[in-house]
Amino acid sequence: MAGVLEHSIVPLHEVMSNDEALVELEPLGLVKDGFVETSSLPMIAIDDPALLGACVPRPDGVSASWPIDSVVRITRRSAFAGISTFYRVVSSHPVYPTKRVSANATYEIILEELEEEIEETQALEEKEQQTVDELMLETIEFLKQEEDEQ
Repeated sequence: MAGVLEHSIVPLHEVMSNDEALVELEPLGLVKDGFVETSSLPMIAIDDPALLGACVPRPDGVSASWPIDSVVRITRRSAFAGISTFYRVVSSHPVYPTKRVSANATYEIILEELEEEIEETQALEEKEQQTVDELMLETIEFLKQEEDEQ
């Protein structure tokens, strides 16, 4: 995952410390009573590949829930627009429902496959497909009976 940020079209993602966020967001009017108003910032999902690339390795001394509710600075470079800076707040909700973000013993962010949930979803889809197949067979049988009666 760490190589994601090395791709030429992926903008630079940096998880900011609270102090950095206060300094940079205060001129934008996003600081109130000494706190960043995270509700005013767009969200970025915790399992965003570029964000995960920016979070590995995990800094020393941060909590296991880091970077949730942290501010992320996204710097985009363009030949036409120059350098543009955007800010996002990290959401605890993943975008990809088949993956779970967690931290291992060394506090590295990892994605785990939710195998049980995938199997349950597949079983439900198979059951739905069986129901559709049964309905199709019943319809074909009904149509054959109709033809035979005429």
